[in-house]
Amino acid sequence: MAGPFDHPPLPTLRISPIFLAEKKNGDYRLIHNLSYPLHNSVNDFIDEKYCSVQYSGIDDAVRLVQNIGIAGKLSKSDVKSAFRLLRVSPSDFDQLGFIFDGKYYFDRCLPQGASISCSLFEKFSTALHWVTELTSGNSNILHYLDDFLFGGEANSPTCQETLETFKKICSDWGFH
Repeated sequence: MAGPFDHPPLPTLRISPIFLAEKKNGDYRLIHNLSYPLHNSVNDFIDEKYCSVQYSGIDDAVRLVQNIGIAGKLSKSDVKSAFRLLRVSPSDFDQLGFIFDGKYYFDRCLPQGASISCSLFEKFSTALHWVTELTSGNSNILHYLDDFLFGGEANSPTCQETLETFKKICSDWGFH
């Protein structure tokens, strides 16, 4: 986030509204409404073909559980503040402006509210998934955006080792 500024810091700064959305745990998430105004929003100018995402589904989770067998082990981890990890190109900073408390700001990270954010983060998660699988040697991994599920057979350290590998990769990449 860049700001506060008394005046628009960029000559072409677009201003879109922001609001807070409550999470299940009681925390709040900042949403940048890039779908406003209707028919002339930032999102209106992002080609929908770049916003499409194919997520893991329940059938994938069932296959993972079947693959690890009876009494198999599962662990879960998520990437904290996921979208904030990915920087936006400086050439797009002017599209991510907002006003708060009478001051100007612009986002420098992937915002909640951009139609392309999930698609871009899914590509990042897929890379993280692939590196974790390659490093751990365990293919019993699923991810859904920033949530990761790891599996291992009963009486095997594979599940815990995969989780630890994931955490180490995240730490090595500079996040937790």
